Amino acid sequence: TSAIGFYKEPVLNADESSPNGTDFMAHVCKDWEVEASRFKELGMDVGIIRTGIVLQKEGGFFPVANKTAFLNIFPTVGSPQNYLSWIHITDLCNLYTYMIENKTPEVVNGVAPISATQIEFMKQLAAVQNKTGFYPNIPSTLIKTAMGQRSSVALSNKQVVPKATLAMGFKYEYGKLNEALIDLVFASTGYSFDSNFFDSAEFQKIYMDLNYNKSDSLSTSIANSTFNSSVQNTSNQTIGNNVMY
Repeated sequence: TSAIGFYKEPVLNADESSPNGTDFMAHVCKDWEVEASRFKELGMDVGIIRTGIVLQKEGGFFPVANKTAFLNIFPTVGSPQNYLSWIHITDLCNLYTYMIENKTPEVVNGVAPISATQIEFMKQLAAVQNKTGFYPNIPSTLIKTAMGQRSSVALSNKQVVPKATLAMGFKYEYGKLNEALIDLVFASTGYSFDSNFFDSAEFQKIYMDLNYNKSDSLSTSIANSTFNSSVQNTSNQTIGNNVMY
């Protein structure tokens, strides 16, 4: 396992063939990959996954991002337009299995097909919980003062694409951010969603507004939108038509 820290900072549309950066994290990733590749000298196949921000319920980035959701607060750090190249934990585990069981490129990017800026991420996180959202920004100077050298991770701006990952035929279970966030937000509630909702006209309107509304708060139409697909518990009993948090 490597990381997208391999690539230079900042970077847009970096794929597996993009050059590595020159900062500390890039050197660590590069040296790690060189050492891993030495196993080929023993006749072993080597597969390297450059992992992005892993979204999971139990730890990492997601619980931190969602920590103040009950207060209707969804903060960003540094520039709200910095990119987050993310992947759902289920897809990352499936990617490991896929590379073990199939002939694959030596290096692939472990990120979802579509990255998101910080503000897009937070707005979608608010929307799946039917919240209007307040989006304060924590300046980079404050983050650097509080975190020191570790701030480089929090302030990173890397848009990474899984070109080789897709080309080898890997299929994502959570290829869209909204799908991943809904799973994480409601994973512990026992609710499930009709997957056809993601193709509905209502959801497409919400998604388009999220992607093109660059203001600091969601538009009224998004704030008042509700998910009209059936929200069901594990016994398939309909709970209601609206997701309210």
